[in-house]
Amino acid sequence: MSRSSNVVFAFLIGAAAGAVTALLLAPANGSETRRKIRKGIDDLSSAAKDEARGMGETAERNVGAIKEAAVEALSTYRREMEKGS
Repeated sequence: MSRSSNVVFAFLIGAAAGAVTALLLAPANGSETRRKIRKGIDDLSSAAKDEARGMGETAERNVGAIKEAAVEALSTYRREMEKGS
């Protein structure tokens, strides 16, 4: 996991903990508090999915770039070996 992903993950965890604490300390009836907690969990889940999707897309781009570099390196190696023969 990259540093920026770690920072985002830590932020999301902190935000969730802060939201739960605020809801539990705020004066509201039980059903309202449960509704707010459920909404917070849904929002956090959505944000986590978006972050995971973004990380997956980044990984796919990186794998593609690595494959291209490997193919180019192999091609260069073969050309150099043919020159030496």
